[in-house]
Amino acid sequence: MAELDKTTSINIVRNCIVVTLPTEIMDSEIDALTAQVAEIAYDQNVRGAIFDFSMVPILDTYTLECLERITRMVKLLGHKVVWVGLRPGVVAALIDLDMYSVNVATAVNLDHGLDLLLN
Repeated sequence: MAELDKTTSINIVRNCIVVTLPTEIMDSEIDALTAQVAEIAYDQNVRGAIFDFSMVPILDTYTLECLERITRMVKLLGHKVVWVGLRPGVVAALIDLDMYSVNVATAVNLDHGLDLLLN
């Protein structure tokens, strides 16, 4: 299994999984991310997951599909999911590719995302 890039991090903050995505992510890294997030969501008693896109200027189709799949997995495990820090390039890609089909909460930043999960 591939390892995550050093700029990708998975942390537990206030009992929530926080995944900080890097500027660029390789296909093998997104596969490793999927496995790690699913394992944490299953094994630990967390309130939800936050995917932080604040460093990501744009994403390709495969990565967007994988992030939607991870989101669905976490939700099926019974947790809330929030995407935070979406930049205009990522939003444009979601709309242009008609890929915003997953029902996920969004927030401007990590603080607002944590508020959504914890309140």
